[in-house]
Amino acid sequence: MSAGTVPVVYNGGGLPELVTDGTDGYIWNTKEELVTKTVSLLTDTTAYANMSGHAIASAGKFSEDAFYTQIDILLG
Repeated sequence: MSAGTVPVVYNGGGLPELVTDGTDGYIWNTKEELVTKTVSLLTDTTAYANMSGHAIASAGKFSEDAFYTQIDILLG
């Protein structure tokens, strides 16, 4: 995501906590959703570019700086 890749992730494990469906990536439940959402990314370059920008911003929540900021907050 930090490189602008738009993730298409299965709705299981911890992945849905990292991706906001339709904003910075797609979450799928069925094979049909996987195909539909992947084809959408391949054919709608404007939507892909928009989601790519959001993915980059979202990845920032997991940066080293964000980690240290949260540690500082926890430790006061």
